[in-house]
Amino acid sequence: MSSRGLHRRHTAQFKLQLCSDIRSGSISYSEPMAPATLRHALATGTISPKHIAQMRAVVDEAPLSMLSAAVAQTELESGVQRKATWRRMRQPAAVMACTRDILS
Repeated sequence: MSSRGLHRRHTAQFKLQLCSDIRSGSISYSEPMAPATLRHALATGTISPKHIAQMRAVVDEAPLSMLSAAVAQTELESGVQRKATWRRMRQPAAVMACTRDILS
């Protein structure tokens, strides 16, 4: 998939179906998420459609200390301030229907 595909805008119907599929567990983790993919998601707030389920699991289930460490590492490697990274995580978390209070 080209980098252009990572930033595609999707219709509301597609997003609703995708969210439904994520909540119901019908999306499997057929492909592992590479560290570079996670780094990109944290730095930019954009997530490849094929990694949405994994990212939702990370945001909802990873220990907060692990998320904080990932945010700190993103700051070191990408130069993105921690506060900006947390802010960028909130919008995709809302779209993915994440339940963690810290992101609300």
